[in-house]
Amino acid sequence: MSPTEAEEAAELLDILREMREWSMSGRRWREVEAALDIAIRALADGDVESLSESVKTVESADPTRMLPLGEEGDEGTMTEPVRERAEVLRDRISDMLAQPADDDDR
Repeated sequence: MSPTEAEEAAELLDILREMREWSMSGRRWREVEAALDIAIRALADGDVESLSESVKTVESADPTRMLPLGEEGDEGTMTEPVRERAEVLRDRISDMLAQPADDDDR
């Protein structure tokens, strides 16, 4: 794992921990779900750019930020598909961060 990939992965891990407290609309949870799918693929492929974009997408969904205009009501806690993806990512990232950095990226 390159230093940049490790930094993005660590940031995503922090966000995944915070997500347990989030409450937002089903539409926004589906957006997070799609971004987590991208993050899972990006980690598997070593695609730092896609990982970075998915981190930004998930981070921007944080309900402590301003809600998009017209969005209200139907808020709920983390959906089951998001919970499953978050768990997969937490496990993979924790395992990856525990491994030594790639020599090629130094």
